[in-house]
Amino acid sequence: MVDRTVIIHGWSDCSESFRHLKKALATEKIGKVQNIYYADYQSREDNVTFEDVVGGLDDALEEHGLLDGRKFNVIVHSTGGLVIRHWIWRYWRDRIEE
Repeated sequence: MVDRTVIIHGWSDCSESFRHLKKALATEKIGKVQNIYYADYQSREDNVTFEDVVGGLDDALEEHGLLDGRKFNVIVHSTGGLVIRHWIWRYWRDRIEE
């Protein structure tokens, strides 16, 4: 059972926008979710590159203890999908079980 879920926001946003979704998922226990983490990364500055954003996501996942090798679900919005896809390629691809 995967009991960890991460919500990843889009560009120029933050996890605060998804507090109602987090509450609904926790209340309804969708997919037996026990813990829901926000993955904030810096995306509001004009000088931030996409690579900076992906690195920020990696930092946020590490901060929340999600890089321990156990599985977690991901809910993404907008650019968050591109960010997690690039994060998987850049940071996680060698760890994925085939």
